[in-house]
Amino acid sequence: MTVKRRNHGRNRHGRNHTRMVNCDGCGCKPPKDKAIKRFTVRNIVDKSSLRDLEEACIIASYELPKMYNKVQYCVSCAVHRKTVRPRSAEDRKIRHTGRPQLQDKDTRFVHRTGFLTFTPRVPHLSVPSMQTSNSDSVDRTGILTRSARSRSRHAMQGDPGGSQEPLFGTASRLAAQRLADSERARRIAAIGRALHLPARDEQIQAELRALNEPECFESEDAHHRRERLRYALALKAFTVESSDFGGSASDKDGAGQAGIESPPAHEKSKPITALPVEVESFASADTAIASELRAVRQRILSSSLRASHARLRREHREYTESSPETRLAQRATSTNCIEHAAGLRLHQSRHAHERPTSQTRLVRATHAAGGSEYMLISASYGGDLALWSPYTGQQIGQRVHVHTSRVTGLEHSSEHGLVASCSSDGSACVWTLDVDTGLQRRQDLSVHGTEATHGRPALLDIVLHPHVPLALVACAGANTWRAHNIERPDEATFLYEQSGHAHHVTALACHPDGSLIVSGGADGALLLWDLRSGKNIARFEGVHSEPITSVDFDPRGTHFASGARDNLVKIFDVRKLRWYHTLAAHPSVISCVRYQPAPGHEGGTLISSSFDRTCRVFASRRGWVQINSLDAHLDKVTSCDISEDGTMVVTGCYDKSWKVWTGADAQRGSWGPSMSLKPEKVR
Repeated sequence: MTVKRRNHGRNRHGRNHTRMVNCDGCGCKPPKDKAIKRFTVRNIVDKSSLRDLEEACIIASYELPKMYNKVQYCVSCAVHRKTVRPRSAEDRKIRHTGRPQLQDKDTRFVHRTGFLTFTPRVPHLSVPSMQTSNSDSVDRTGILTRSARSRSRHAMQGDPGGSQEPLFGTASRLAAQRLADSERARRIAAIGRALHLPARDEQIQAELRALNEPECFESEDAHHRRERLRYALALKAFTVESSDFGGSASDKDGAGQAGIESPPAHEKSKPITALPVEVESFASADTAIASELRAVRQRILSSSLRASHARLRREHREYTESSPETRLAQRATSTNCIEHAAGLRLHQSRHAHERPTSQTRLVRATHAAGGSEYMLISASYGGDLALWSPYTGQQIGQRVHVHTSRVTGLEHSSEHGLVASCSSDGSACVWTLDVDTGLQRRQDLSVHGTEATHGRPALLDIVLHPHVPLALVACAGANTWRAHNIERPDEATFLYEQSGHAHHVTALACHPDGSLIVSGGADGALLLWDLRSGKNIARFEGVHSEPITSVDFDPRGTHFASGARDNLVKIFDVRKLRWYHTLAAHPSVISCVRYQPAPGHEGGTLISSSFDRTCRVFASRRGWVQINSLDAHLDKVTSCDISEDGTMVVTGCYDKSWKVWTGADAQRGSWGPSMSLKPEKVR
């Protein structure tokens, strides 16, 4: 009698009787062989609660246990819960599954999806069909066999292999295809790494249009669009390379199995001679500044190595070569810095601008006669900058007006004695600092070339490299940050542009050694870049739910902090490339975060300002506890900065003023110009 199923729909496999199990759906008792079984693994809590638990957990690498559950359903409950699906009466007549007998994991995946994939980041590569000659046939089991004509030909030639035997099975064919596809993907990736692509998203979309590719997919950001262009150009170059070898790409994939000779070894390694036109234009577009860019990166490499070696030698001496008395003195110095920060009080306040104050920076200026003292630079929403003495509150020199809108970034380089500023009107300027005459305009940065002022995208932040005359500007419209060589003339300062953010770049910070830079975006993502190679080495997404407003490195370069509009300050470990601590610093928007520049032996302080009218001080060596709160502001605090020894903090307020906060010595009247190293002021 012909039966439809070998086991009559049962799963006993020769057993006479199977026990009954309980259905988890309706409670009936189906036989164990007929029950439909599933194994589920779930988290104990949902994702939102899991994040809260990770922040509150004292063990950094603790993983919550999971729930493992095995469920068993009868056929009715499994169909009702859509665990399995029923088939129609016509489909139930189809008994052949269409699968060969020899199946591995990749074979089942191919029959289910129809194509092979290797990595989710690379578009899938189509599997070339295996071309078989007329003398070959495939039997019912899916194994390639020789036909009678092929057997007779082999028998006439005296070949005992003429008998019917499998040449290679389905698993072997798929293994050969996987090997060929992996080699093809490796070659395409190698070609893509050698390409020079444009940085602006508009140019990327134009090149995609030229290649008849879609300009944008749904929920695709600029970074993935750039990688898609890279793959399209690399695939086009690979096709040209394959045609130079005398065969198509699909023929190359089937070489070795279909009888096609592979090119000689010396031809495989020869360079590509006929690249597509788009690739050649990218390769020749940056030739004018390629040598200068290599020279700048070489200077960054050498200066960062010198700085890191000096820092490591200094730390090594502190920990190994110093005496116990010296270490106790260093610890006392670090403790004194924290005590100074804990004892900060309002020293003086000054109405500085006609519009609200947007930026404030404490800089150490050196005199021609010797010695140095702190200076205060303030900028406003009206675009003007002014230089002040934080000791007396007097203005030094004349107020400068270059920008026409809010000053969004202000940075100082102590090594070069320069000050850089940028504005939301799209302009950026570099200044020289003089303690007698104030700020002197040095040059303008050609961030947007010859674009009109009213059409320029806003510049949201600017930083100066600590060792190389290089200015890095965050651009809002192009979602990029740009590097400018400030040794060049005004109209030719642009060096290169770096893209990678899906939204506006809102904050920048440079590593103390000058090797790294971190950029924050309006989507809450943070990207860590290597200035020596121009590569993105880390990407932190989802740590902030709102746009990032400020980032800053600690003096040793091992950590950096970020503040955002979600009222949180996040601390990141550069060595482990991970976020490890969260500060619920303020109940309102974080406007600025700053590390103490010279923390001493065991770390210093971190200050943060907010729209809640406060500026708060946190001690890093004491578990990031709050040690002080500066609360004398009448409106939201827009910026803050701290001196190297932690004895002075300056804040800018929306009420058009800036405030200086000092320790107990200043409150007793013993602090002032005598704290300066300028000899004539001491007298």
